[in-house]
Amino acid sequence: MVQVQDISIVNPKKVDWNIYFDNDNLPEGVQAIDSITNWAELHKFWPKGVPLKGRELVTFDRGDYDEDVLFAGPHDLDFKLPSHKEVKNWPVNFIEYYSAKAFADFYGYDLPTIEEVQWAAAGGMGYEYGTSDGTITTQNVIYSDHSEEDYADGWPGQHKGHVQPVASLQPNPYGIFDLSGNVIEWTMSTNNPELNCFTRVPGYESYLPVGGGWTYPEEESSLAKTCFTDTPVAATNDHFGFRVVKEQ
Repeated sequence: MVQVQDISIVNPKKVDWNIYFDNDNLPEGVQAIDSITNWAELHKFWPKGVPLKGRELVTFDRGDYDEDVLFAGPHDLDFKLPSHKEVKNWPVNFIEYYSAKAFADFYGYDLPTIEEVQWAAAGGMGYEYGTSDGTITTQNVIYSDHSEEDYADGWPGQHKGHVQPVASLQPNPYGIFDLSGNVIEWTMSTNNPELNCFTRVPGYESYLPVGGGWTYPEEESSLAKTCFTDTPVAATNDHFGFRVVKEQ
């Protein structure tokens, strides 16, 4: 029997955000790399007297966590904390493969194959990205606003921002939202010798997620690629999600 657990949502305005920057709440030997005053969306929770205006704004990542740097995701430049209503419309994330599969099985759906996602993303127009016109910008894809070339010398810093509500941007020609960006999505496709895709953890059961996510460079949002990263089934974080399909 498959059990699907309810997911509870806490109103962000009722969270004590300060605890996440308190070294006493972190494992021994681990220290917070920044402070609450680095995060623009949390400015209402800052100590009194810390200015919001006139500081350098970093919209995705940075290697040097200077106290004068202000963080915000490229889709959160209003500096407002997500509302309870908005968070309820975020895509489900932190999902490992078999949790996504259990949900699909319980409700009589399937996870899609790579080929099904590619067909849907093309929109009948041969599009590379699953957007309204086949291109990628921050106006039609929720992604990092970077390319892989920006990271030639390694990731310059930690990801800033978070997922956005489902269907925030325009759908593709088939009326499907978020096929590129926001969260990567598990598929039921596996790597094989013909594909020979990159494997994150060789020797473990794995499947191929697609579509890129809010933390990813533009190349990862492309659905025209031959290979997608082979990812172990237990992998999960704030940009692992899924969608389901049903045969008609």
